[in-house]
Amino acid sequence: MTEYRLAKPEEWEDCIELANYVFSTAHRPHDFEQLIPRVYQAGPEMARIHRVAVAENGRLRAEIAVLPQQMAAGGKLLRAGYVGSVSVHPKARGEGHMKRLLGDWITDLEGTCDLLALDGQRQRYAYFGFTPGSEKYTFYLDVANVRHTWKNGELSAYTFAPLFPENGEADEEAAAFAKKLNEEKPLYVVREDVKACLKTFGEQAIAIWKNGERIGYLALCGGNQVVEAEVLEEQDFVPALAAYLKENALDSLFISIPVYETGKAAALSEVCESFTKERCGSAMYRIFQFADVIEAMLTMKAETMGISDGTWSAVLEGQPLTVTVKDGTVTVTREAHPGADVLNREQAQELLLSPLASKGSKVPSEIWEEHSIRLVPASAVLCDGRRILGNDCWEGRGKYERDSETRRRDEKEEIRYHVIFYGQVQGVGFRYRAYYAAYQLGLTGWVRNCWDETVEMEVQGDEETITEMIKRIRTSSYIEITDAKWTKIPLESEFGFHIR
Repeated sequence: MTEYRLAKPEEWEDCIELANYVFSTAHRPHDFEQLIPRVYQAGPEMARIHRVAVAENGRLRAEIAVLPQQMAAGGKLLRAGYVGSVSVHPKARGEGHMKRLLGDWITDLEGTCDLLALDGQRQRYAYFGFTPGSEKYTFYLDVANVRHTWKNGELSAYTFAPLFPENGEADEEAAAFAKKLNEEKPLYVVREDVKACLKTFGEQAIAIWKNGERIGYLALCGGNQVVEAEVLEEQDFVPALAAYLKENALDSLFISIPVYETGKAAALSEVCESFTKERCGSAMYRIFQFADVIEAMLTMKAETMGISDGTWSAVLEGQPLTVTVKDGTVTVTREAHPGADVLNREQAQELLLSPLASKGSKVPSEIWEEHSIRLVPASAVLCDGRRILGNDCWEGRGKYERDSETRRRDEKEEIRYHVIFYGQVQGVGFRYRAYYAAYQLGLTGWVRNCWDETVEMEVQGDEETITEMIKRIRTSSYIEITDAKWTKIPLESEFGFHIR
């Protein structure tokens, strides 16, 4: 008989081993003890945040972590939980362990948590009451944008160095500085360990200096993907990014920001080559306390993006509330007017979270048209969630056998290709489309432009997924691949897909 419970401190190594194996065989090598130490660390904290399914022989069959965090929005604190490290023993797939463990977490947290967030496959987690949400902008800053915008020497005031030097002498001061900047954002997660958050999953934390004074920091993935950028003065935001690109001789930077950071978006839009607005990967939310979440998120939205005056009364998953916006001030009371809209959880979260809910929506059309209230739960929140719990939340695939390199016959073989693309492949967004497709599909590798107007790429994953990536790249009317030279090469241990 399987036992479902919180993990015991002495099961720390077993939890690490299971998670590492599941994620490594399903995708790429993982070392969670190094990647997310706040979750996989010895001691009582580990036991409090992991639920496990334990077989009669004492072996772990599955585990799910939920890290409790405080999220600040609109001057209010929300109790949030971040779900991750969902690991199911391959031989135990289909036995209901994930359903039981996540269900137990939801039951326990319902009275003590305002919302849960995760990054996962929507069809899987919709079953547990999660709804996709969050939008972000991704800006593309090209070397030509820098060369034609700033004259020689104009960016020389900005210099860069590791935020946390290897000798560790300035860690406390740097952490306090980064914590202060984080808590000045419209929406942020309270960071107990700033250094751990900014260095998780191989990200680089870079301090920005101006004329010898530290003014901000960058968090980068792969050298040119900016996942977080904060400065003391907003006028330094874009020049600092341009200076970093120039100092490091990069071809481009990709900068992702949440949609509510309108000042940053406006500044970047004046300089960058292009940008996209998109849903934040596979970000999903489950709301427990609708009144608290709505009040915090709408207040933050009113302060950053603006919101029209009005009143909406509803009963959401049995919770009565009335939202009133007057002169930019949001008030939420826990009572509903007679004849108020009545929505179940799925309908309520769809209305509040999904920008595409009007198409094929399960929300009654009259409610949608009259009360198009949009929350802005945010990419910033999920950024912290990913740093703490990891990008990937899925059940493991493959054969479980310690120290074995054998694979199940039905497991997709991982391969790596070196590819040279010919045709109309430069100056048409090829590298960005490759990066975006790889990110969505979970592939690793890199892509870069070559001097002879070809594009060079290394990509790692299974054959079917790599083929799908190429199909997505070809969807642009500007890209025309006339030929491609494919070479199979050895696998590498790496994280993410990068633009060089």
